[in-house]
Amino acid sequence: MPVLTNLADAPEWIDPDLVPRPVVTMGTTGIDVASLDLHGLDRLEKDFHRHRKAQLMLLLRGVLTCELEGALWLVPPQ
Repeated sequence: MPVLTNLADAPEWIDPDLVPRPVVTMGTTGIDVASLDLHGLDRLEKDFHRHRKAQLMLLLRGVLTCELEGALWLVPPQ
């Protein structure tokens, strides 16, 4: 992995919400894991929904799928 030593100035960064590329995800979000009975939980899925771009995604187990305009993105854990 390269070490970045010359970082661009903040004005050179592009706001990801200004990039004209819609992103739609299917999966889980905003779930309080402490309130779930995790025994026997095989699949947890939400309907189509949207997020702001550049949000942090964390996947502890399972597979995250993102359906983009003209593409399908699969994110395995680890």
